[in-house]
Amino acid sequence: MVCRALKFGSRIACSLPLLVLVACGSSDGSGLLGGPSGDGGAGASGGSGGTSVAGTGGAGAGGGSGGLTTGGASGAASGGNGGTNSGQPCDLNGTWASYLEIDVAWQGTMVLQPGTDKIRVWLLGKRVQDGATAQEGVSTCGITLPDFQSNFLGGNERFGVWFPGEVFDLGGIPSFRLNFSGAFEVGGQVESEPVAMLIGHTMDDPLKGAWPSVAQVHASDPDADTKPGLTGFASKGNGYFHPPTDALKLERAQALWLVSRTVAKLSANVDSCDALSGSAEVPMVDGKPGLQSHIIGCIKDNKEGCTPQQTDFLDTNRPDFQPANTSRFVSQRVSPSTTCAEVRGLFQ
Repeated sequence: MVCRALKFGSRIACSLPLLVLVACGSSDGSGLLGGPSGDGGAGASGGSGGTSVAGTGGAGAGGGSGGLTTGGASGAASGGNGGTNSGQPCDLNGTWASYLEIDVAWQGTMVLQPGTDKIRVWLLGKRVQDGATAQEGVSTCGITLPDFQSNFLGGNERFGVWFPGEVFDLGGIPSFRLNFSGAFEVGGQVESEPVAMLIGHTMDDPLKGAWPSVAQVHASDPDADTKPGLTGFASKGNGYFHPPTDALKLERAQALWLVSRTVAKLSANVDSCDALSGSAEVPMVDGKPGLQSHIIGCIKDNKEGCTPQQTDFLDTNRPDFQPANTSRFVSQRVSPSTTCAEVRGLFQ
């Protein structure tokens, strides 16, 4: 969703896609497409879930996450059923917080510097185990995408887009289901089926369908602001610029309407009955990596809507994400009362 990106320097999601898809502190900002993730102070990050043999979980530390959590993650970690002895069977039923980190690279263009960075996704779900399989209904709690830098032709400007943290707490971002299978025992291996995370739009077949053109997008309104897609606000100040809507930079955009798709397949080791860790693979979809996004509209600095030509300029000049290097997936058992704001503070 929607995550997270414009070639001239601006850029979903969270996303999202991720998702591409997905930050907010004690302030109000969640950097989905990069940029400063709010103006909040940096508090202590949340504690890790309990993995002791006795099954007593660690208590989450209070405080924000330096711009990601709203109000801080206090006491989100929960012990569950412990278990660290290799081969010990595990009961994975319960509430789990997860974090997905996808390494990406993008090529340079006439005005954009090439770069590498990470797409980050925070998740919260209810896991139900049935023998050697498990299903999990998952909500997206946050997405961040990289910042982008224009080259000397583009003015060496830096761009980022942020989202209010409340967007992920309102429940408007569509949930999805993870299907796991494998050896649910300490030291065992589990993997998921491929899953698609859509933000800001719908698709008939998100796992296999061709990525639509802007004109073909069936936009939704997950943040309920009456604008299509997920609205991201352009960062400004402290080295950031609003993205230009034309090559001459005659006008700039203060907000972008975004849609994204992130497809991932997860593999993990069962480190304990309360913790999984592993990697994420981005499968090919219709001959392209499953990391896609569009900018389907925008609001300019003068508060007028962008013209179709300006929207096309922004969308055409976004970076083309490609999976790179190794990606990371971690998941830990948490209290059933854990909120998305707390999840965003657990993994930094």
